[in-house]
Amino acid sequence: MNFMKNDIFERLRKKREQEKLYKVKKVIRAKDDGKALVDFLRNLNFHVKKKLQRCNFSDSGNSGRFNYGNWAGDKGQRVMYKQSYAFSKSSHNKFLLKYLPQMDKTYVIDKPELFGTPDNEYYDGQVGFHHKIIISPENPKGNLKELVEKFIGTLEQMTPYSNLLWKAAIHNDTEHKHVHLLINGKDGNGQTVWFDRTDIRNTFRQYLQYDYTQMIGNRGIEEIELAKNRQLRSKRITQLDREIAGMDSLEDSVLSEKIKQRLDFLCELGLAQKKETTYEMNKKWMDILEATGRYNCFIDQYMKGGKELVLYEGGKLKGKVVDVVTFEKDESWSDALIIDNGMNRVYVPVWQLNKEVKGKNVEISGGTRSLSRQISDKNITIDDSKYRDCNSFNHEN
Repeated sequence: MNFMKNDIFERLRKKREQEKLYKVKKVIRAKDDGKALVDFLRNLNFHVKKKLQRCNFSDSGNSGRFNYGNWAGDKGQRVMYKQSYAFSKSSHNKFLLKYLPQMDKTYVIDKPELFGTPDNEYYDGQVGFHHKIIISPENPKGNLKELVEKFIGTLEQMTPYSNLLWKAAIHNDTEHKHVHLLINGKDGNGQTVWFDRTDIRNTFRQYLQYDYTQMIGNRGIEEIELAKNRQLRSKRITQLDREIAGMDSLEDSVLSEKIKQRLDFLCELGLAQKKETTYEMNKKWMDILEATGRYNCFIDQYMKGGKELVLYEGGKLKGKVVDVVTFEKDESWSDALIIDNGMNRVYVPVWQLNKEVKGKNVEISGGTRSLSRQISDKNITIDDSKYRDCNSFNHEN
């Protein structure tokens, strides 16, 4: 099965490399579209870009490329986007028939209605391979069904898949309304559906943010201020943290009220301390917030104390599993192991853990940092021999 997966991926990658599909597709919107303009600006030289930045455009700071997601500045709507995939037909059916309509949640009285490709057309083309997507706007007041339909239209115009087979449902059972979108692994023409990694990580979210801003308008002053206030108690890196990192002094008397509120919260998290009238930051406070931005439970494990918690960076790792972090499988795709390797506790994200490993000695091998997924069950070997005390850091890159 793994051989088949690798073979499929390799052929798809070669096909993309040969055809350069993402570089030749037509512009998908009107001539005055901001995205089309930003795409054009990407080809300009560095000095021209710098001049144009003065005209309401923002540079991402990464590889000299413009960040389309921020082209409208702070006023643009924000949309969270997460995507994963699976190969099993049983998993596909479970997501489609049980999870999307929330049949497994008895407390949800008004079950969500599915929308998208007609049932007969979807089932006729259904295969095991499928994409699972979560779309969650910061402001949930807009028409999320319309947003998803626009997004599918965008995908069909920017990729070679002109007839995607898809289903979606809007879930209201959490604090924040969101959409779950399922895309079949083959389109209506029988072509295998595979998306470029850069698009998954950046471009799709940026298209959604643009479309949503066009639908409900720019964020107002109150909405922007509310979002900024949420930064005060955020467990991931915020603009306030970047300001703190650039300050020469953290003396109470020179700090704004918002900065002090943020620092007080970082003290609650154990990432800073206040000594008389001055704040002192922990050495790796930004690293911890960055890790938490990728893995929500990282900060919770850090706050348990004990040995220093570090994020797994690939390679071989041996130690004892002292804790296991699990999620509802379709809500999150990264479970985690907390491994004591003798010197540190290592947070190891796992692609949907199925093995019983808590309290056991294990060896991790072959991990990567690909798309926030690092290892799966196949990378975990349980060591039944007597646990060896590790007196040195046993994490090989």
